[in-house]
Amino acid sequence: MHELALAQQMLNVLLKTAQENEIKKIALVKILAGEMMAVVPDALEFAFRVISQDTKADGATLLIEEVKALVRCPRCSKEYAWSQHGYNCPPADLPEGS
Repeated sequence: MHELALAQQMLNVLLKTAQENEIKKIALVKILAGEMMAVVPDALEFAFRVISQDTKADGATLLIEEVKALVRCPRCSKEYAWSQHGYNCPPADLPEGS
């Protein structure tokens, strides 16, 4: 469960930033999580809620927006949505990995 480590890293950055900017309370945290990170949103929210207790981020709402992964054809630079099944670039007549 790497969500706990991610939540701890996020909290460290948040608390450092809050201290540097004299922020008293963190109410909302919005993150972008790349699909390749394999983040389980519920697990990350739970981990963040637990480790942020008794900090400036206690009770903060965590919004997680998943960002789709893209691959780019090395020949024509066209971008495609990533798929575990690969892709085929018709304009360049190039299969994935070529």
